[in-house]
Amino acid sequence: MFIGNIFKRMGYVGESVSVTAGPYTMAGNIGMVLADGTAAAFSVLLPATPVDKQRSTVKKTDASVNAITMDGNTRTIDGLATAVILHQNELIEVEYNASEDAWFIVGVM
Repeated sequence: MFIGNIFKRMGYVGESVSVTAGPYTMAGNIGMVLADGTAAAFSVLLPATPVDKQRSTVKKTDASVNAITMDGNTRTIDGLATAVILHQNELIEVEYNASEDAWFIVGVM
């Protein structure tokens, strides 16, 4: 119940949460990726065909020194090609802006 309320406030109702331990490309219906970099650093690519105001979140779940890289998938994230997550339980949430054809960071934790 509590977790459902968090996802509802964050806009994930109707979207899926995916778990990965290696390179991953988000589909349009995936709202959050829980990334475990214990074995190695890797990238999570944002959706290739996002819609305006679509939000995507990547969270690093492990305590290793391996970085998880959020990749804009040909689009920028706050003007850069990627955003890097270094610490356990850190997450980055981005929102797509169609008029700019770019992702913008709207939350970091």
